[in-house]
Amino acid sequence: MLDDMTRHGAGDRQRLERVTAEVLALALAGHVPPASDAVRTASPAACRRRARRYIDAHPGTTPEDVARAVGVSRSVLYRAFEASGGVARVIRSHRLARLRALLASPDECGRISDLSRACGFSSESDCSRAFKAAYGVSPSDYRHLRGAEISPGTASPQGLAEWWDDLR
Repeated sequence: MLDDMTRHGAGDRQRLERVTAEVLALALAGHVPPASDAVRTASPAACRRRARRYIDAHPGTTPEDVARAVGVSRSVLYRAFEASGGVARVIRSHRLARLRALLASPDECGRISDLSRACGFSSESDCSRAFKAAYGVSPSDYRHLRGAEISPGTASPQGLAEWWDDLR
């Protein structure tokens, strides 16, 4: 089954994981709890894994959407992500990383407002503030710096994103 996991969509993989866990529980305990009980008793690490997969697949998601998709209450979800600064912070980090990757792509020439919406931000101004706070430059400046960096004659083979991460 593990070899075939990449052939399935995110929703199929989540259902397959849930069914596999239930079958294993049935085999070990002689019975299986209802799905909601099994999810409630799942470890915080399992909750975080499922939530991160959902967040990756749904950039415009909210913490409430994630809790519903994972099958836990908001408070359980918040506790699971407490050490990471909260689930909202993780969602925003995923959105910013996705936008940064798009802006770094030489083939991507869409408007920043369109890219910010595609990454799940509600407004371009919210996106710009978050991007600048995270990376120290505005999205448009990042795109221009990235464009200058990949032009012929540049000294560094590293991408701006990797260089910035090294500095941090």
